[in-house]
Amino acid sequence: MSYIKTLAFAGLMLIVFNCLGQNTSDRGGHPLRCIKLNDEGIGYLENYPANGEKGLDKAIDLFKQAIACDSTNFVFYNNLAGAYDQKHNYSGEMLAINKLLTLTGNHPALLMQKGMLWEVMGYLDLAKETYRQTQLEYEKRLAARNNDIELIKGMVLLKGVVSGKDAAIEALNEQIKKHPELSSELSQEFLFYKDFNRHDFVFRLPTVINLKQ
Repeated sequence: MSYIKTLAFAGLMLIVFNCLGQNTSDRGGHPLRCIKLNDEGIGYLENYPANGEKGLDKAIDLFKQAIACDSTNFVFYNNLAGAYDQKHNYSGEMLAINKLLTLTGNHPALLMQKGMLWEVMGYLDLAKETYRQTQLEYEKRLAARNNDIELIKGMVLLKGVVSGKDAAIEALNEQIKKHPELSSELSQEFLFYKDFNRHDFVFRLPTVINLKQ
């Protein structure tokens, strides 16, 4: 059989940036000298673990410099959170996520990320409470923007994070019935959930996918 491994943390970051409507190459309105520091940090982070712990520490230092240069760019905080995650410095990652939540007005995609981090750290009650807050935040935003497909996808993902693959697929089917005008785009999500593994996703582990299924 043919298999491929996907990294959950990288996939989560794509989901977060889709929801927030920005990406790591966004330059709009931010000083270029600050972006240069961030980009240098990305270079060190992308070369980890080949360049060892010193390279990872250098990435963290550069992201902190970028933040000191421009404290309003949430991309910098997100990259810092990713570097701390690689270092297994979860307290540092939590601080970065909390700042991201402040900058984005408690965006539910980031709240969900915080809930998963609580779970990784072993604080299950805090994780459950944060997932509950995430649900409420999604519901509030969907009440104002009922057809926002990124919010809908986020609600489905939250279902998967809380209750697993089957629950996510059931929620996706429900959303397709509820939003037939979005059925084509939402149906593409079945590919993601076909091999979805809740534990691997939450704990940022590689998921093995059978390419011949």
